[in-house]
Amino acid sequence: MITVAALGSDGRFADYSSYGANVFVTAPSSSTGMFAIATTDRSTFDRGYNLDPEDADPFLADVADGDVTSTFGGTSSAAPLVSGIMALGVEANPALDVRMAKHLLVRTSRIVDAGAPSWIVNTAGHAFSEDYGFGLVDAAAFTQAATEVVSLSPLATVASPVIQVGSRFTRSQPTLTATYTVPDTAASAPLESVRVRLNVGNLQTNLRVYRNGSGSGRGAISGDLEAFVTSPSGTRHQLFSDDRFLVGTDSQRDRYGVPGARPRATLAWTFTSNAYWGESAAGTWTIEVMNKVAPSQLVGRTGTWRNVSFEFDTGSIEFGAARVAASIEPSREGRAREPASTAPVGVSSWLAAYGLTADSRTIEGGGPRARRGRA
Repeated sequence: MITVAALGSDGRFADYSSYGANVFVTAPSSSTGMFAIATTDRSTFDRGYNLDPEDADPFLADVADGDVTSTFGGTSSAAPLVSGIMALGVEANPALDVRMAKHLLVRTSRIVDAGAPSWIVNTAGHAFSEDYGFGLVDAAAFTQAATEVVSLSPLATVASPVIQVGSRFTRSQPTLTATYTVPDTAASAPLESVRVRLNVGNLQTNLRVYRNGSGSGRGAISGDLEAFVTSPSGTRHQLFSDDRFLVGTDSQRDRYGVPGARPRATLAWTFTSNAYWGESAAGTWTIEVMNKVAPSQLVGRTGTWRNVSFEFDTGSIEFGAARVAASIEPSREGRAREPASTAPVGVSSWLAAYGLTADSRTIEGGGPRARRGRA
């Protein structure tokens, strides 16, 4: 799976774009108050985006029959755009699979919104952001790199045993820590993704008691928890965040549940992080789980961290000169098709239209993530 974030025409994440350590890459889309995506639409005015001939498209009013729209966007735009670029990669190199594609995305994606505090640089030298993953997808660079792959090592996964923690969050101990050491002999290849299986039980399920009329009741729910993971080489990154400060009706409904729904007593989930790509898995890994409720609320069903386990995917890729033979074949219209190794036309124009630059920019350090609502 490749998790895709959405970019607005202002060069920042779209207001609905979800964030997290599992985000891998970013693609352009719509955002409130910004330009959206121009694309073909379902034919005729009675279906698709342009339903009313009298309601002209804001930028494509001169296009007849409503077959094109300039108001496309959302996740329905960003993820399929990346899917299309993956198809270009397969055309350039039929051996492309999801692991090879991820290696190519790490190598070729462009940094956007370089001043955002979410960017970090891990000890392998890769810039990563929970808002953008490894950056904005670059079709030309991705497709070219696909032709230059010499080899991709088999996937090797290092799995920890289930580590029993058995500790409860209390007023004096709102943060709990566990560690696991990967032997040097078990991880010879660089890291790809890291998965963390977490189990925290004994959480509050009675919202009436939890809220206590003013939100200062007893116990904690899963949304009160957040976690950070630190690699052996010192890269510390947030595995997942609490949602205590999300605002708005929709966000509060997500937190407390729709009428009739109740929080679960146990958080049992596998979280994925891409922040350590390229680092060594060998050494001691540390995970911190924090309960963010007010200390006065850490009474009763505050949560017991039962256990945790890790899985470290490792592998490497080698590049050389273009190895995929390029050929020009006549298309159905009789025009020559460009070689697969030729860069698609128009990338620079697109970047200019969105106020972006093709030049890579240096990221220096990072900072705390600014909270935002979800859609």
